[in-house]
Amino acid sequence: MIQTLTMERDLQDFPQGTFALGVHKLYAERVTDFLMLNEEWEDKLEAKVLQVQDVKGVSRARRGFKVLLLEKIKRPIVGLSPFARQNISFAGRITHKSQSKTCIWNVLSDDFQIDTSLLRVDVYPRDQTESLCLSLQKASAEQLGLHEPSDPFEDGPISITKSASKCTHRCTIILFIDDRGVLCYYFGIMKRQRDEDRTLMDIKLNHEAATEVMLEPYNCVNGGENKQSIEATMPLSRAYYKLEQVWKDYLKRECLELQEGASCDLGACPGGWTQVLVHKMRVASVVAVDPGSLPDRVTRLPQVFHEKSTLSDAVLEPHGPFSVLVCDASMVWMVAMKQLCDFVPSKAAWQLPCAWVITLKLPFKTLGSIAYHVKKIHTTIPAQLEEIKEDMYPKDNVTVRHRIVHLMANSDSE
Repeated sequence: MIQTLTMERDLQDFPQGTFALGVHKLYAERVTDFLMLNEEWEDKLEAKVLQVQDVKGVSRARRGFKVLLLEKIKRPIVGLSPFARQNISFAGRITHKSQSKTCIWNVLSDDFQIDTSLLRVDVYPRDQTESLCLSLQKASAEQLGLHEPSDPFEDGPISITKSASKCTHRCTIILFIDDRGVLCYYFGIMKRQRDEDRTLMDIKLNHEAATEVMLEPYNCVNGGENKQSIEATMPLSRAYYKLEQVWKDYLKRECLELQEGASCDLGACPGGWTQVLVHKMRVASVVAVDPGSLPDRVTRLPQVFHEKSTLSDAVLEPHGPFSVLVCDASMVWMVAMKQLCDFVPSKAAWQLPCAWVITLKLPFKTLGSIAYHVKKIHTTIPAQLEEIKEDMYPKDNVTVRHRIVHLMANSDSE
């Protein structure tokens, strides 16, 4: 009786919407930002991040991942794009924290039928899986008055499976030393019979999520398609998913009247952003500026005019006024912004409100260089946008708002 009361006092509940995720370190911040912001992308809560080293990765600087413990997430994990989910190794609900392994079985046994339930156990660090599974078997055997099991998977009253699709219950357990220096177990149980749990239990992660990224490239020499029959909406490249996220998560929420004016896609090849402008954003017309060849599925769209020239030679005045400008051109961000500062005020008429989406490509891929340029971008871009505004509207009261984000489909140096 004394031991039971001690365990109950040791058991700490977490609020609804608390989850643990194992995320590649280069995606941890992006995933956190997505989950911890509400529908208006405001009120970001502080997420507790547990850093964990790992041996995987292409270099020492990029090696490892983080275990994120996020409380009261604002957006569902299933809403993450495939680009994010393919960098997530596990995701599970966290409901309790305890210093005792026995507490895990006490919570699990409340809604676990030994005869019919099938349990999957996800443990981090993974080398603790066998030990914790054996502890669950021993606790359940003691409760049922059975012999003490010696093997966590073959000997014990609990049926444990590695299958994510067959399990009826999934238990996520994270071992972590808290601020007091005490080893604690963060854990939670998901049940397939509950709709919100079933959705998360069936979510595709890692390599399975990669199968959801639909791409069909083209012949970049002549613009011909590699297949005889292909849907016009089939994405051409990874870049397609960048602008798709910008539209879905930012511009669409602003409810701006962007469809009334024309759109300009600078550095349009291979045409993924032009596809999004037409099929997702439903703009009236698109001027795709690029000296290269665009694929047939783009040039055949009645809304698209291909201005086959460089940025400096483009003739845009006859197609305006413009309410959208997008640029994913293959040039480093300093050059791109310099050209835009020279190009935008003089080349075309603009209709307010208007939105510009520009990919800022960094010159080097080392983490130190990335951090340096990101810091420089945050101080430089606002001033450049104000400069463009003053050139375009020197006497008008025009407001410029900007947001710098790291999209799920961006590389680590974009």
